[in-house]
Amino acid sequence: MFLEWALVHDQYYGTPLKFIEEAFRNGSSVIMDIDVQGAKIIKEKLPEKIVTIFILPPNEKEWERRLRGRGTDSEESILKRIRNGKLELERQSEFDYKIVNDDLDLALADLERIILTNSK
Repeated sequence: MFLEWALVHDQYYGTPLKFIEEAFRNGSSVIMDIDVQGAKIIKEKLPEKIVTIFILPPNEKEWERRLRGRGTDSEESILKRIRNGKLELERQSEFDYKIVNDDLDLALADLERIILTNSK
């Protein structure tokens, strides 16, 4: 059984419910890399246990450079990711926190601060 699942960039992704329940039973925190659809579903199902963080590129030009620099996607796939990403950027206000991934050390420090602030 899945806590959430979604079709993203023509691929299915999901989060097994068992994994999350086990982590919470053990008193662990869980960090997940999911799309906005999945984050919304999980936040609706477990609002008291979930903190959402939207990771932003510093700007559109850098974001496209990073996508192309991976060297793993076709031009069609890159353009689809850019289109979908722009739609996701419009939903960043739905998240509890935002981190701009421009300087890795600063982004990690922001992430650490958010985790420490929200740990129980």
